This record gives sequence, C-alpha cells and structure tokens, in this order.
Amino acid sequence: MKIKSLSFAILISSIVLVSCKKTENTKETVKAETKKEIVANVPMQKETATFTVEGMSCEAGCANMLKTKLAKLDGVEKAEINFETKQATVEFNANVQKPEAFIKLVQEALDGKTYKATNLKSTLDKVNP
Repeated sequence: MKIKSLSFAILISSIVLVSCKKTENTKETVKAETKKEIVANVPMQKETATFTVEGMSCEAGCANMLKTKLAKLDGVEKAEINFETKQATVEFNANVQKPEAFIKLVQEALDGKTYKATNLKSTLDKVNP
C-alpha cells in the first residue's frame, strides 16, 4: 500500500512540475511574439551604421558569431562583418535601435576584453511608407 501511495504522489508531482514548465514557456513565447508585433508596427526609419571591429582572430568563429549577435537585435534588418577589412555594417530601424547598442554588444561579447569597436558612422535614409 505504501508503494502505491508513493508512486501516486510521484506521478502527481511530475505532472505539476511539467505543467508549470509549459506555462513558463508559453508566457515567454507570448512576450516574444508581442515584442515582435510592436517592432513590426514601428514606422521604418532605415539607417546604416558602420564601424571597425578589432580583436577578431578568425572569420568562421569571431566574425560569424558577432554578425549573428548583431542580426538578432530588435530592429536590425541586416548585419555583415568583413573579416579582412575588420568592417561591420548594420542596417536597422532607427526608431527601434540605436547604433551605440552595436558598439556595446561587440565590446561586451565573450569576456568583455576581446573585441574593440571604433569609428562608428551612421547614415540616415528616410523611408516613406
């Protein structure tokens, strides 16, 4: 009888724990989708930022990792990093993102000491919807 009671208690506990995790994931998904909708509804003010990235040791690892991180930022339309010239170019919605965020992201990547971003320049292309 003790074994049945113990088994039943473990079963109920497992169900409760699993259902809580599903609820958390659902809440995170809803937040992410809501954030995407907000970003999608912000008027487009296209801007291009360019800057130099020092400290990269390889194209496949460093440059690709930084490019991926930049591309995931809200409002970023396109991110490119040329390993040879050490030049980064980011096309983004200026109503959603600021170019200073790109510098911060690059300089704080990994240990915060590996990469240095300098010579930030940006151009504003107004897009009339």
